[in-house]
Amino acid sequence: MATVSGNNTLTLHNAGTITITAFVAGDDYYDAASPVQQQLTVNKASLLVTTDNKSRLYGDNNPVFTIVYSGFKNTDNQNSLSQAPTASCEATQASAVGNYPIMLSGGESQNYDFAFTNGTLTIIKAPLTITAQNATRPQGQPNPAFTFSYSGFKNNETDLVLDALPVATCSADENSTAGSYVIILSGGNDKNYTYTLVNGTLEVTASTDIENVSANKISVYPNPVKNELFIQSESPVKKVEIYSLAGTLLKLEDNFNEKISVSSLVKGVYLIKIYTDKGLFISKIAKE
Repeated sequence: MATVSGNNTLTLHNAGTITITAFVAGDDYYDAASPVQQQLTVNKASLLVTTDNKSRLYGDNNPVFTIVYSGFKNTDNQNSLSQAPTASCEATQASAVGNYPIMLSGGESQNYDFAFTNGTLTIIKAPLTITAQNATRPQGQPNPAFTFSYSGFKNNETDLVLDALPVATCSADENSTAGSYVIILSGGNDKNYTYTLVNGTLEVTASTDIENVSANKISVYPNPVKNELFIQSESPVKKVEIYSLAGTLLKLEDNFNEKISVSSLVKGVYLIKIYTDKGLFISKIAKE
């Protein structure tokens, strides 16, 4: 704990209490002096131990916690400690977004008293990409239910854990012509994920099937037709539309009354849509 050098210099190596005994030996002229004892106490130095603040994404493993020391004496360092303190945090991969204390504990030293300053682990939202899946439907039909695909889930989670899903909308409706329409994603949120929304595409295809109009109590005649096309229906006809096979609207009759003129159409095959109280009926007609 202490040593005395040749020039009567006392060097203390560790904290603690020692007893120093001083005496003078006698000689031919003087008697020996009685020994004198004194106690000397060396207190432990204060060593500030701090953990660095850390951050990570939700669902990831905790990072390595680092410890910083301030107050070492002489040439001491962390290796001078009998046992270094440790840093730990209760947060796991499943812990929600938020702040969690990084706790210091343990450690032993003969010469230092530890003063701990804990740090903070901040868990931030993980990125989640949500994509509207592309869809296809025939012209004249309602839009299908739009579905999503996901990339970035943590902990084997699924969309069932999300607080609020985005909403998919599309400008196409039953009256839309053939073509491509954007499926737009918007909204939604979650406590542990940040959304990146990717739009999809709805392809409306031109209808090429002829409806069995007789089964629906609708008659379209004559077919082929030259100038006037007659329509008979048990249900009131609300609207009639004629399209090219490419899906271009060519004629629209909102106030239909038994017949529609097709004299302006060139020779060819067309699609006719008939809207009634019973629904939408589609057929092909041939123009002579």
